[in-house]
Amino acid sequence: MESIGYEHNTIGTRFSEDTENWNIRDMVAECDYALSTYYEEGHANEELRHLGDEDKKMWLSETGRLKRFIKTYEPFIDDVICEVNHCSNYDNRTKAEKAPAEFARQQAQHDMFIIAKIVERADNMGLMYFDRLSLIMDLQCANEKFNLRLDEFLKADDFNFSHDISGIQHHIDRNTKTFQDCFVPRFAGDSIEIEKPEQNEPDICND
Repeated sequence: MESIGYEHNTIGTRFSEDTENWNIRDMVAECDYALSTYYEEGHANEELRHLGDEDKKMWLSETGRLKRFIKTYEPFIDDVICEVNHCSNYDNRTKAEKAPAEFARQQAQHDMFIIAKIVERADNMGLMYFDRLSLIMDLQCANEKFNLRLDEFLKADDFNFSHDISGIQHHIDRNTKTFQDCFVPRFAGDSIEIEKPEQNEPDICND
């Protein structure tokens, strides 16, 4: 593993996981995932290709290193099985074993990335009631409650974006992690269940 670890450092992929027990297929799979982020719309790595000349050079350099690593070691991984799960087609662990947990991990990472971008936009528009961390926590709570369509939320026009940012902050009860006054964000997911008033309780929800 020492040689792989050395290559790991030279390609500059900055893996956060403990790679001590990784084999060569783990490395190829993780490089493949890292490479995919440079082509994923909305990802910070992908945005480099659309910025200035220096950023574009960095994008070309990083993608080139990852492609060279994969090309170099791919011929040697046919009979090797990954030690851990990766978001890559090179991950050959059984799908039944990895699918639920892996999907949840991928979804959580994606949601957190989009929420951070939403908060950045809200801050730039002067919509925050408190600070960025508070809004992140409010949005995480809203996402758990309403299964927010985060990608649409981020790309919304200013009017609808402002409506949900302000509404979430205004109607959330941070002690109970619930939302008051029957508030439902415009970017709530289609599968949410709206709480109905009790049978003898007047329906005061707004349309």
